[in-house]
Amino acid sequence: MKSYTVRRKLHIRSGGQETRKVRRGVAPKRPPGRTPRIAKLMALAIHFDDMVAQGQIEDYATIARLGQVSRARITQIVNLTLLAPDIQEEILFLP
Repeated sequence: MKSYTVRRKLHIRSGGQETRKVRRGVAPKRPPGRTPRIAKLMALAIHFDDMVAQGQIEDYATIARLGQVSRARITQIVNLTLLAPDIQEEILFLP
């Protein structure tokens, strides 16, 4: 019995509604200039933490009040700073 090996370059593209399509060739590159939301939130968390540490803002409740969001949401964002530094770096430099 003979065996054959087939080599192809392909990528999987999400079509929405959990459908996935297999396409020939390599995956197209993302358009430049789009920063992932999690990277923006990570940068915001670091900025908020620095503002409180330097005394520019009294506390996180003040940030919540000024930003017109709940204190719980600010806590969620600032908790990103509790991640390990190497994970924070990976998040900040996502493509």
